[in-house]
Amino acid sequence: MRNFCHLLSILFLLTAASPNTTDESPYLTITGNTTYKAEPGENVTLLCLYGTDNSMELHHLTIRWTKDGSTKWLFNGTSSITAAERDDLYDNKAKLHLSHVQKEDSGTYSCTIHYQGIEKSHVSTLIVEESQNMPEELPFLTIVGKPTYKAKPGENVTLLCMFQTDRSMKLHHLTIRWTKDGSTKWLFNGTSNITPGDLDNLYKNKANLRLSHVQKEDSGTYSCTIHYRRMEKSHVSTLTVEDLNDIFQKPTALTSNTTHDKYRTVKMMLVVGALVTTYCVSFLIFLLVAV
Repeated sequence: MRNFCHLLSILFLLTAASPNTTDESPYLTITGNTTYKAEPGENVTLLCLYGTDNSMELHHLTIRWTKDGSTKWLFNGTSSITAAERDDLYDNKAKLHLSHVQKEDSGTYSCTIHYQGIEKSHVSTLIVEESQNMPEELPFLTIVGKPTYKAKPGENVTLLCMFQTDRSMKLHHLTIRWTKDGSTKWLFNGTSNITPGDLDNLYKNKANLRLSHVQKEDSGTYSCTIHYRRMEKSHVSTLTVEDLNDIFQKPTALTSNTTHDKYRTVKMMLVVGALVTTYCVSFLIFLLVAV
C-alpha cells in the first residue's frame, strides 16, 4: 500500500515536470565597434558586447578572438582567466587587450561567441599609424539588448540596453530615454541627477532600466533610445508579467491542437494530484487507526 502511494506521487511529479510552454529559448546577440585607430606604442582594447537569455552561465560560453585567422584569446567556459576578465564577461563584455601596439598589429580581428548551439561573430579592424597619417575617427553608435522578458508578479526585472561609441564620447554627449508604450520611464540627458549605480553602469556602456515588484500592468513594450551627437538608435523589448493562475484558466477559443493538449495536460495534472492527495491522506488515517 505504501509503495503504491509513493508510485502515485512519482507519477504526479513526472506529469508536473512536463515542459513549460513559457520557458525561454536560448538566444545570442552580439555587437561592437567596427574600426579602431591607434598610434604606435598605445594600448588598445577591442570590445565585443553580447546579450543572452537569463539562464546563461559562463560555462555555457565559448569566446574566441582571432586576428587574420590566428587565435589571440580564448575562453571555453573552464579557461583560466583573470578576475578582471571574469568580471567583464559577467558584464556581457568580451574584451581583447592589446599592449603597445605596432604597425604589424594592424589587421582584421574577429570576436566569435558560441552559446547553446548558437554561434555569432563580430569583425573589427585595427589601424595603427602615426597621427599625421591617420584620418580622424568618426563618431559612431551601436546598441544591443534583449528582445523579450518574462516574469511573475512581485519579481524584480532589469531591462538591458548596451551601447558603444567612439573614444571621444563623454557622458554629457548622451541622451538616453526609456519609454513604455510611449510614456517616459527613465531619462538621462547628460546633466540629469542619477544614482551612483546608474552612473557606474553608463560608464560600463549599460543603460539599464530596473523594475521592482512588477505586476501585470507592467507588461508592455519598452524602448531604449540613445541620442549621441547627430545619431539616434533604439532597442525595443517586450515584458510579459504572467500570473501563475493563468495557466489553469481555459482560453475562450482554442486555436490549435497544441493549445488544446496543453490544457488537457494541466487538467490531468490536477486530477492525478487530487487522487494522490486523497489516497495518501486516507492511507495515513488508516495507519493511525490501526495503531
